[in-house]
Amino acid sequence: EIASCLVGSEMCIRDSNVTGTCNENITIARSNIIIEGGGTIQAVAVEVTDPPTPQPAALTIFGASNIEINDLTVNGGGFQALALDDAQVSLTDTDIASVGITGLGTASYAAFMDHSKLYMTGSTIEHTIAPDGSGGLLVVNNSTLVLDNGNTISVAGVDDDAETVALDVLQSSAVTRGFSSGSVDTISGDDIGLLLEGASSAFLGSGMTINGIAEIIGNSYMLVEGM
Repeated sequence: EIASCLVGSEMCIRDSNVTGTCNENITIARSNIIIEGGGTIQAVAVEVTDPPTPQPAALTIFGASNIEINDLTVNGGGFQALALDDAQVSLTDTDIASVGITGLGTASYAAFMDHSKLYMTGSTIEHTIAPDGSGGLLVVNNSTLVLDNGNTISVAGVDDDAETVALDVLQSSAVTRGFSSGSVDTISGDDIGLLLEGASSAFLGSGMTINGIAEIIGNSYMLVEGM
């Protein structure tokens, strides 16, 4: 059973399925797991303080490979929805979402990946009402993101003055498109759409749309074909 592979989620998941709403923060620390969805994982926040207390992600995958997540909604509330640490994960038809907390100005990303590989198909990562300094997806420390058909990564700031980044790729990390054809992959920000920094790279081609500024700094580069 998948429940034996998870921390703090025994009551939510049975036989690789999530149904209804799981009101617990989940950590996966074992490889070779498939989660079939239709349900929702809802983050459980600790007491909000000012300055804010660090919050756990709704779903954390730590040191695990061959993790497949299909048709699932992961809601981080006002904080992080998905965190990958030394993990290899695929998302298919999955929605990852966070909403900024009004009044606290808490900078955060809807999803974060450190020394990990994420393969996305038909999925979304979205951060709405995002405070200044926040973003959609942060890809850091030799991580790789593969966008393969019909994905959206987006951020919308809490106001017109908020500086946000939809997709932030840094510290020798990379984003690339997969080989499937069909729906467009979209990176969308009302400030910066794509930011490459710290010797990072992007290999983008036809079927890719970037809304917002594309900024490349710190010995990074982007190869574009047929956009």
